[in-house]
Amino acid sequence: FFWVGKVATMASQVQSMVDDYLDDDTKLNFKIAGASLVFYLVLIAVFNLLKLDAKLLSLSKDPKVRKEAYAMTPLGIKNRVYMDSTVQSLLSSVLSSALAFHLLYVHRNWREYSGERLLFDPDALTFYYCSVMTGYFASDLILELIYYNCFPEFGMIIHHVIFLFCCAHNLKNKVFTFQYIWLSLCECSTPFVNLRWVLHVLGLKDTKAYLVNGFFLTMTFFFFRVIVYSFGLYHLYTLYPLLLASDKPFASKYIVPSFLVVGYFLNLLWATKIVKGLISLMKGGKKAKKEE
Repeated sequence: FFWVGKVATMASQVQSMVDDYLDDDTKLNFKIAGASLVFYLVLIAVFNLLKLDAKLLSLSKDPKVRKEAYAMTPLGIKNRVYMDSTVQSLLSSVLSSALAFHLLYVHRNWREYSGERLLFDPDALTFYYCSVMTGYFASDLILELIYYNCFPEFGMIIHHVIFLFCCAHNLKNKVFTFQYIWLSLCECSTPFVNLRWVLHVLGLKDTKAYLVNGFFLTMTFFFFRVIVYSFGLYHLYTLYPLLLASDKPFASKYIVPSFLVVGYFLNLLWATKIVKGLISLMKGGKKAKKEE
């Protein structure tokens, strides 16, 4: 009971410090982020406990995947964990894309905005949507860190760390308001990334659906994560003197912009892999037709 009392006292002190440190709007945003985190964690927990991940894997045309669907082997666990991550990523990406287009519509006159408004506008709707995405990044990062052996692409963990930090920083400092919109648009390619893995693990790699999905993956990835991201970074560069002259903290001026550049190079790396994969897939399809 002594230690319980100590922990309760420390928790109360931390809560008091947080209340003094954050304004009411920021506290609300972090509460929304916390609720979003709980939602996604419960979602994947229920999906796993009901064995829905294993059920989907058991439908695979790949006999190896089907055999390991319910097994406690490294491959079985890896596929189920990745399926759980894919499910929450699919849901979050569809939601984030829809919300990004909504913000783009709300701020359709952004060209008329001042530089200060583009950088520092404390738009309640933007930061509400940012709170929801923060919860997802935290949930998926927790899953990746616990089951890091199940995620062969370490770049994805780096990506989640970068954008979780950026989202949380934005919620606290009310900065990069317009930049959040074009960054969210990058999520438009994620559903196709998720579907690619699902189709692959279900043994549907040789189907027309896989080829069509690969085409849309390549197009959306290149457009949003390369072209839109490039223009977004350049636009931020033109506003950078305003950011440096502001009273925003060191992280706003240097760390977050640096992280955005790192994220950009990750996108370029993934884009080359996606294009190579699509070219290889199309060559394979043409070869199969010739053999017929």
